[in-house]
Amino acid sequence: MRGAKTIVAALVLIILAAITYAAYHHLHPSYDPYFEPDVSGEFETRDDLIERVQSLSCSDSESGEWEQLEITKKEIESPVSTQIGLLQYQGGIHLESDDPRFGGLSGLQFVGDPAERALFAISDMGMLLRFSLVNRASSLASGIGDIEYFELKNAAGERLIGKAEADAESLGWDPETGALIIGFERRHRVGYMFPDLCGATARVVVAGTLTGKLSAIPANQSLEALTYRSERNSGDDRQVIVGLEMNSKNTSPIGTGEIFGQISSGLDENGQVVAGIELPDGFGLTGLDALDADHSFGLQRLYDPRSGNRIRILHLTDNWTEGGDTSVKLLAELEPSQFPVDNFEGIAAARIDDQTVRLFLVSDDNFSARQRTLLVAFDYVLQ
Repeated sequence: MRGAKTIVAALVLIILAAITYAAYHHLHPSYDPYFEPDVSGEFETRDDLIERVQSLSCSDSESGEWEQLEITKKEIESPVSTQIGLLQYQGGIHLESDDPRFGGLSGLQFVGDPAERALFAISDMGMLLRFSLVNRASSLASGIGDIEYFELKNAAGERLIGKAEADAESLGWDPETGALIIGFERRHRVGYMFPDLCGATARVVVAGTLTGKLSAIPANQSLEALTYRSERNSGDDRQVIVGLEMNSKNTSPIGTGEIFGQISSGLDENGQVVAGIELPDGFGLTGLDALDADHSFGLQRLYDPRSGNRIRILHLTDNWTEGGDTSVKLLAELEPSQFPVDNFEGIAAARIDDQTVRLFLVSDDNFSARQRTLLVAFDYVLQ
């Protein structure tokens, strides 16, 4: 009898362990971080490579239009002071929608010539959004016009569904080819699409590889930051810059590479940081945007469950991708006691005039009722 009870107890423990294991891996699934690119190998010319990526992004068999997203825009509460560090606050709005797909905005990017510029955002549930801008608007709320969207598909035309495939976190733009550049985490990769060329049927094409020990990157602390810039004094040599959110010994890994080609993750094959920028304790890099070859801007975020989010806004100059200490300048630190801070992850920069840069920040609400999707703007006078 005692032996039977022992067997039953052992079976109960095995069943409970199996349930616990299954529940844990449902909440914390393991992902294969390596992604086989859609385009790789050698091409005779760069134009041949670009043509191949564009042909995969555009589908002759599909038709589609940008869809209107019904959004309410509300001015948010004012900060204690409009002068925050070296930045001048220009306003902020809370974006809300009854559409359950809206939220999770993680990347932000200006696209187009200044006269016809639009603001694009990427969602970590696989949605691309386009904000039309109203010139000379009296407020940020009136300056944001129609908001349109379409859902992302892979090169085979299949919708990106689930965190493993759809977790888009960062956004860049190449004005030469018209490519939108998207950084994904969990399955760490860089994708390209051409909405201006292909319309709302544009597919995300993974071209080239991300190098380094990708298994050393936490699934949810990968390509949170990405931008694209022309290299200093080097003609046609342009580069994609990626930044990992992971904090490795108070350093955020930074990687660079050629568009549509091989890009470093910022880690070597042993998982050690090759290049990076300094991070304070607990902070992670969440956003990058290159204004031009000489000026870039970054976001760093810390979350404390007791005090909420803190955000650092950086001006990056000179050789910042190589870790030059003097090339990283703190412009402002946003704290909940002074500013309506949320989970800011995206940053986009645009010139207002020769000396003034307008910075837009967007927050990821994580599809939580306790968080908000905020879009805020600051002006910075280049020193």
